[in-house]
Amino acid sequence: MQRIILRGRLGKDAEIVSFGERQSLKFSLACDHGKGENVVTTWYDIIFYRTQLQQYLTKGKEVLVTGRLDIRKSEGKDGKTYVNLTVYADELEFLNKGNSGYSQNQSYQQNQNYNQPRQQAAPQPQAAPQDDGLPF
Repeated sequence: MQRIILRGRLGKDAEIVSFGERQSLKFSLACDHGKGENVVTTWYDIIFYRTQLQQYLTKGKEVLVTGRLDIRKSEGKDGKTYVNLTVYADELEFLNKGNSGYSQNQSYQQNQNYNQPRQQAAPQPQAAPQDDGLPF
């Protein structure tokens, strides 16, 4: 499976859209690469199923998105071929600084318990090796 990790800024506020019976958030993400006058911006459409985050996903917010990339080509009315880049996000992390009502650098993940933020597991202590009487 192909995975993509993107860091960028929202181009507009997230909106709720329906895909069949399931609702999701859709927003555009601008990712810049290059330096100085050679900066190029690539736009991605992001689909994320955590609709309760809509109020925090506003224009200009910086986020880190991990998900599956879907590339589709279409022909416009002008006869030109266009490439649509859509990411179906599994994880989203807020990177902005300041008090905006969400936890800084909080990561949200799609899973069965998608109503809860992802928690980092604490490392488990290792048991001391048992002396089995072998010389090596």
